[in-house]
Amino acid sequence: MPGTDTARRRIVFAAGAAALVAAALAAMFLLGRDRREAAGLLPDLPDLAAAPDSVSRHLSDADRAARRAPDDPEAVGSLALAYHADGYPGPALTAYARAESLAPADPRWPYGAGLLLAGQGDDTGAAGAQSRLLARDAAHALAAYRLGEALERLGRSDGAMDAYRRAAEADAPGSPWARASEESRYPRLRAFALMGQARVHVEAGRLEEAEAALASATESDITIAAAHSLLSRVYARQGREPEARREELRAADSLPFAEPADPFRKDLEERCRHPDLLTVAAQSAIRLRHLERAEDLLQWALECRPGDPPAVIALAEVLSRTGRVPEAVALLMRARQAHPDNALLTERVWKMARACAIEFTTAQRLTEAEGLLVSLVRTWPEDPDLRTVLAEYYEMVRDHVNAILAYREVLKRRVTPDVHAHLAHLLRAVGYEGEARMAAEAALALDPDNAEMKAFLEKN
Repeated sequence: MPGTDTARRRIVFAAGAAALVAAALAAMFLLGRDRREAAGLLPDLPDLAAAPDSVSRHLSDADRAARRAPDDPEAVGSLALAYHADGYPGPALTAYARAESLAPADPRWPYGAGLLLAGQGDDTGAAGAQSRLLARDAAHALAAYRLGEALERLGRSDGAMDAYRRAAEADAPGSPWARASEESRYPRLRAFALMGQARVHVEAGRLEEAEAALASATESDITIAAAHSLLSRVYARQGREPEARREELRAADSLPFAEPADPFRKDLEERCRHPDLLTVAAQSAIRLRHLERAEDLLQWALECRPGDPPAVIALAEVLSRTGRVPEAVALLMRARQAHPDNALLTERVWKMARACAIEFTTAQRLTEAEGLLVSLVRTWPEDPDLRTVLAEYYEMVRDHVNAILAYREVLKRRVTPDVHAHLAHLLRAVGYEGEARMAAEAALALDPDNAEMKAFLEKN
């Protein structure tokens, strides 16, 4: 019957639809369960209550992104890099392990884990991580070098020597490692690997082999201070004192490179949101005279924590070294206003202003020196340190009248025996003997044991 067939078809359709819905729900359940299980392999978000706000936001965002896609190696790897960059090694290692399990061929994850483990003193773990990487990519020169370092620290000299040789051979002209060194203005990775070989040779008493390796390591235009120092010790042990002394002098003229150019570390620095760690990285760049890089890192540190005194002080040093002293002093002054009790900021302000005045004066750039100091005093008229520097400048260029006026302005803001003593000498120099003696007596009233002012008053 037609009605019966229609009813039957409706029943079949409804049953099929129900089966499809059930299958979809089951699939969604299984997918959700799999995702929950995958998310369970990620590190727990640590307590970030004491962390800088920039770090808390960075890690929370990276954690949410990884939990949305716990099977995506990029999302999980980005979480590992975020933890590593911001100084959370435990969660970073957990995330690196998960990322490596998802993408075994990606060299970043075992390499990053190896760096972290080495930094924690776990050289066995570090060697294992770099060995896993090299098993998949035998030409990875940085991994070979890091393996050599770990094995050397473990006392496995044969394995270390082999790893260092692999690193030196892989750092061929045109290789990614050679390009990274050139772009970063670092010595070639090969030089560091040769220095590692030399250390192993020295430890084994093979001084001639060590000398040959170090001779090659120091032939570059950009040399490593530690390589020259080691070569000096080799020469000294051979009784070759003139050569040893020569290498000591070369070490003093070389930069303190501690490790080769490392694109992975550079990426970590650029991901970092911790102002303290960024400032430390910038200070390393300053020591290597990579001032542009240092400035970038410090500007980022100050974005993460505005007005941070250590970052401000380091950035002022960079600005000063690149000829922007007025900008440096102004930066320090603004930070000092925000942190009036920070003694180091106060000291750096007047030291930098004084050094600038001396530098300009020595170079006979008197107009620039006076202009800078007068501008600073006008901007911060109540600052006694800046007024003292201005007074000292006038005294240095023998402008006695302006020096007297400047020191008197200092006395309105700070009374010290030294200021009275300076006034005493200046007033006598311009013939105001009575006022000079009054200034000396004022200095003695504040410092009764001041031998200089006692002698001053004994003179006619």
